[in-house]
Amino acid sequence: MPGIDVGVMYSSVSALQHNKVKIIPDAQGRKRIPTASLLQDHEVDRANAPNLALPPLDEQRLSVIMTRLKALAESFLGQPVQQAVITVPASSGDRHRQITRDAGSKAGLQVLRLLNSSAAAAMAHSYFHPRSHDQTIVLEVGQGLFETVSTAGDDSLGGSAYDAQICTIFGSNIQHGTHGTAFETCEQLKILLSTSRGRLSDHDILIARNLFNSMCETIFRSTVELVKRVLLDAKINKSDVNELVLVGGSVRIPGLQSAISAYFDRSQHSIRYPKLAGARGAALIAETLTGATPHPRFLTLDAVFHPIRLELSPGFLVQICVRNASYPLDVSNSVAVRNRRYLPQYLRVFEGDGSSTKAIGSFNLTTLRSWSSVSNELILKIDVGVNTDGIVVASLACRDSESGTEITVLLDKNFPLGNDDEDH
Repeated sequence: MPGIDVGVMYSSVSALQHNKVKIIPDAQGRKRIPTASLLQDHEVDRANAPNLALPPLDEQRLSVIMTRLKALAESFLGQPVQQAVITVPASSGDRHRQITRDAGSKAGLQVLRLLNSSAAAAMAHSYFHPRSHDQTIVLEVGQGLFETVSTAGDDSLGGSAYDAQICTIFGSNIQHGTHGTAFETCEQLKILLSTSRGRLSDHDILIARNLFNSMCETIFRSTVELVKRVLLDAKINKSDVNELVLVGGSVRIPGLQSAISAYFDRSQHSIRYPKLAGARGAALIAETLTGATPHPRFLTLDAVFHPIRLELSPGFLVQICVRNASYPLDVSNSVAVRNRRYLPQYLRVFEGDGSSTKAIGSFNLTTLRSWSSVSNELILKIDVGVNTDGIVVASLACRDSESGTEITVLLDKNFPLGNDDEDH
């Protein structure tokens, strides 16, 4: 069964064949397939497609991408493909995870698992480089996203941040270039600056690598700060880290490599830079879940990226699931309501913290407010779970304190979640 890795700029699909993970190329022989090319001949405008992020790649567009990756896998394997493991960024929220799963179904796939792409990279690394008792740090720096397997991230520190630096300074000179959109041209310049030495001339702009590094110094420092946060949360000293694995196109930037290696006091040559690790890890998990591989099964425990909170009253949120908790998980909380007249119309569930807090669903309590129970006092038992896909599932059971009878209300992710309710 294939593993599918959908990225902002590039996507890939892989499968285990003859006990080896094969990255499946497209018709042009590309294993790292431009996501925009998978949307060609669709309603997506080619000029804007390279700049699409996850989201705003909606369910329809994601399903088109997955349908075409599925077709590549079927052609390569010579048989129909009905199941797959699909990667998502670790920082993906509940809504995006559900959209991704729905898009897979629309593409004709039974989605065996949504797998965090950094976790997929870690699994691929452990498979191809098996060692015991290792502390391995996996960092993924993709287009528009920096993330770590221990769930710290900042979506402003990915590859697009470096592209934006070039666009900000040189955009007026290159927006009429011959390499497509201005953003595409900036990305090409970034790649050249990451792989070439000395100075480059493009669109009458002379850029030195040291200038590029100085432009991105703030991004490098912020990335290292996130690494420190991960180690602190995991209670791991940097001297205890045996291996560093950097994943994503932008980890080729020399300045970023230097910043990471300097923090860990080690040579850049000791750091691993596996290619297409997310797709490889997804394929390994797909074979494990279908029982088609003779290799040992992987234990796929991941960590909650966004804390989950319950709004007991307007503006008063109680945390019911902490960041970095291992999932799948189930958490139960009880709340006593002394008088049903004070019962709100609904209780909202949020994910995230600070400015990133967003509503993901509500418990509609209208039925409970009119419930003809014996007592005015009600006990609300709230069960919140995070399933293997990282999707939140929750229910609320209301028990009459005297009669013991119960009414159960399921979390409704469509009510009320208008634009006014999404951000908190």
